[in-house]
Amino acid sequence: MDKSSIVSYFRNQASSGDWASLYDPNNKISYPFIQRFIKTVNLMQPINGNILDMGCGTGILVKVVVDAGASYTGFDVAPEMIDACNLRFNKETEKAEFILADSSQFKSEKLFDQAVGMGYIEYFDNPDFGMQQAHRWLKSDGKLILSFPHKNSIDYLAVNMLLPFRKIMSAITGKKTIKPDRKMWSQIEAIALFKKHGFERITVVNYNVNLFHYPFNKVAPKLCNAFSAIVEHSLLSKISFLSTSFIICAVKK
Repeated sequence: MDKSSIVSYFRNQASSGDWASLYDPNNKISYPFIQRFIKTVNLMQPINGNILDMGCGTGILVKVVVDAGASYTGFDVAPEMIDACNLRFNKETEKAEFILADSSQFKSEKLFDQAVGMGYIEYFDNPDFGMQQAHRWLKSDGKLILSFPHKNSIDYLAVNMLLPFRKIMSAITGKKTIKPDRKMWSQIEAIALFKKHGFERITVVNYNVNLFHYPFNKVAPKLCNAFSAIVEHSLLSKISFLSTSFIICAVKK
């Protein structure tokens, strides 16, 4: 993966305001991001002590952490993301700290009770390094929570099957979605990664559960989101094939 293209993408997302709008319920593409946020916060309970937000973006977790009485530290590689955090949360700076750094540059004198990475580990060329760093930053019995894009999903299957059609349409319309490369994960691979790096008590939670993913979510996103809201917390949520992504929570040995 090209680090410069990843950094450029997130800098542009922050500057345009597109990243912050991903958590706006009125945004038609916000549904999976909001579900990831809700289910991540549920896994974080109870929230206390020192919380590390890895790849913090525009700081969606700040208010949750500070309101719970915990201390928040977030780092991100995009200066515009850090600027947005400082501008938005300047009143909470006593309990919230924002640092411009990537995972190789971030340093802290304190250990953390929890480390959270939403949309984080999939951008690593070497995920083992990311896990080693997270392990090092956590206290003993500290909690690590990471989200993963799911490669064994109905959505990813449809995206790959329709790839030739998508290329033809891009050539005809001249429109192309530009996103940085990221690693897709199976749940077996992700669980193995946690175990390899000294984590136990592993919990897996699916999110963005639906029978109607790509291309339906592009044609009728509001309808698809409405149906997903019905099945998101049903027994269908246990079927990983129906979810575009999943979250893993585990504890450091």
